Amino acid sequence: MIEFYYAKSNPKETIEEHTEKLLDNLNLLKEIYPNIKNIDWDILYVICKYHDLGKINPKFQTKIGNYIEDNFKDMKEIPHNFLSPCFLPKKKIKKLLESKNYNEQEINKYLIIIYQSIYWHHEREEPENLINLFKDYKEEIQNLIKDYIFAIDKEKLKFNPSIGRFVSKPIENQIEDYGEDILYEYILHKGLLNKIDYSASAGLPIEISPEPLSDYVIKFLKKEYNSNLNDLQEYMKANENKNIVVIASTGYGKTEAGLLWIGKNKGYFTLPVKVSINSIYRRLLNKIKLKKEKVGLLHSDTLSELLKDASSYKFDEDYYNLTKNKSLPLTITTLDQIIKFIFKYNGYEYDLAHLSYSKIIIDEIQMYNSKMLAYLIIALKYIDKIGGKFSIITATFPPFIYDLMKNYNINIELSENMFLSNKKRHKIKVFKEDILNLKINKSKEKVLIIANTIKKSQEIYDLISKSEEYSEYNIELLHSRFINKDRKEKEDLIIKVGNKQKNGKYIFISTSIVEASLDIDFDILYTELLDLNSLFQRMGRCYRKRELKEGFNNVNIFIGNEKNSPSGTNIKEFIDREIFEYSKEEIFKYDNKYISEEDKQKMIKSIFNTEKLKETEYFKNIKNYLNYWNEIEKGSVEKKYINLREIDNCTIIPKTIYNKYSDIIEEKYSKITNLKKDYENKKRFIEINNLIEDIKKYSVNIPSYMIKSNNIKLNLVENIEINKYKKLYILNYDYSKEKGIGKYLGKVEEDNFI
Repeated sequence: MIEFYYAKSNPKETIEEHTEKLLDNLNLLKEIYPNIKNIDWDILYVICKYHDLGKINPKFQTKIGNYIEDNFKDMKEIPHNFLSPCFLPKKKIKKLLESKNYNEQEINKYLIIIYQSIYWHHEREEPENLINLFKDYKEEIQNLIKDYIFAIDKEKLKFNPSIGRFVSKPIENQIEDYGEDILYEYILHKGLLNKIDYSASAGLPIEISPEPLSDYVIKFLKKEYNSNLNDLQEYMKANENKNIVVIASTGYGKTEAGLLWIGKNKGYFTLPVKVSINSIYRRLLNKIKLKKEKVGLLHSDTLSELLKDASSYKFDEDYYNLTKNKSLPLTITTLDQIIKFIFKYNGYEYDLAHLSYSKIIIDEIQMYNSKMLAYLIIALKYIDKIGGKFSIITATFPPFIYDLMKNYNINIELSENMFLSNKKRHKIKVFKEDILNLKINKSKEKVLIIANTIKKSQEIYDLISKSEEYSEYNIELLHSRFINKDRKEKEDLIIKVGNKQKNGKYIFISTSIVEASLDIDFDILYTELLDLNSLFQRMGRCYRKRELKEGFNNVNIFIGNEKNSPSGTNIKEFIDREIFEYSKEEIFKYDNKYISEEDKQKMIKSIFNTEKLKETEYFKNIKNYLNYWNEIEKGSVEKKYINLREIDNCTIIPKTIYNKYSDIIEEKYSKITNLKKDYENKKRFIEINNLIEDIKKYSVNIPSYMIKSNNIKLNLVENIEINKYKKLYILNYDYSKEKGIGKYLGKVEEDNFI
């Protein structure tokens, strides 16, 4: 008589032990978030209890070291997820459902959900003639369970392979018979099984209990500003159970308002730019004093960012894993980390289900391109349907986005009140010429110049840095093509300069990377025009909270002329030309005038409405993306190929930088190589990643078109192989700490591979 069967081999774990871990996590989830919409906890219990019983078969048990005689040696192993539903006690489950007063159609619906949640909890290819194979297996498995008592609920198991009526027709094809609810209830139950199962296998709690964020916000406002909640913050707190769009001026306390809306719930705070996310994350910990173990940081460079702090605290691998598992109560993240599910890759239910009990804040929505906006609208449709909540808090909100959301039947409420500052902060001067003709007002100490493209920013830097006229200024350039080491120094410096923490006169030249959520405040701004949304973000970096009392033109906008348009405005992928022209017309109306927050809203409504945009390429692109991705079939896209942000970059080390630091780089790479072989070292994961981060300080991401346009064959150039997925290519690009990446200087003779 066999007393137990194994579920895991390393370390060994019986099916009962593994299932108990699942049920513990199920109870923890129920305890922390008891009111998840559309969840039936008893049904989820059944799904968790029986999900792994298909591992009771000779082939699986022998594979993991529990040898059992196999009478079907020539037959391929049937993956356990397909076998597990055959152990379900259908009559007992029907009685459970009847006791809940479900009608016959509802009982059939939930039976389909239970069977398919288990059947597809691993998304494997279904073997041919599977139902017939079940029948061949029946006698073999019945012999295995004949004297076996399943310890969970002390149950005598039976094997019934007659499950075809419940699993042969995909859930998506059941909507006609059972309505759309069957799809969302299936996503919820199957997705939560996946999350519970993964957490149990990883030895992680499925969720960490949240704390009331309002307590922290109120305490912070009292201590920092000696103030109570403002009208925006009161509004968000009062509407915490609604999906809402709120328009509020820069500096109005939107971050605090968002935390009040999340309350004592699971929350995500999303921003489009990583540097802004890092800044908000540190502000929440250091200023608002949220507990670190309750707040996660999640983007493509999370590990790098956390390792930066490893000198001040021991790196917490559990914290890092909880962050990746999306188990923390509050996570600051990029949007792509939580909405990939729209591609309906196999297993997407895992990524959508937990959003049913989450509240999502979307900040800076106007910064997303047409494709990302389409992705977001589709995601919000699903999140709304499955029971999650979202709030859009933004300085400007294009009305056409609201129309598109309504077209997709998304429940959303646009606040009638706009929370706008009545301070006069900006007075505009419009120049019909190239920004290279700018004349800087030298009476101002902190000057910010923003170009639309990196190339233009470098041209401006050359012009100003070589001019004797501005010799009393420290002149700095910041864009995305500096090596990480130099970029970090420049980002730290602009924050100090922009917060008046640095003495002296500064001219900072930059690009759109300073637009989003950087808390900087310069005395005067010179900028190229791109579109109104971008312009208003840039204006938020000058006189951010101050009132303009002197009456000078503190915002100087260069709109170009017939011969010279602002950089980037003739590039189709960069900006829709019609939107640029509309923006130019609007902004010129305010030449040499103050522009109020209300004026900005009127201008946005004037341009970014459905009627005005419907014939533009920009709007047509959004509609096309919406139509395509809304109808995508499950499994037609593989998760590993999803690049939501469509950032097609290549990571390089400029040859001059490599030559300068080669001894350091090679020493660290040698240590990585040795550590990879040191299997006894329990800290090697951290040590290897610290060394990788040290090497990456000398690297920079460049767009792939810079590789293609210079006809660079990456397989023939020097590289540093970080792992099987990542290489750093050593390329002969001109580079300086002052200007960043310049021209490609041609092929390097040596072909050394590290």
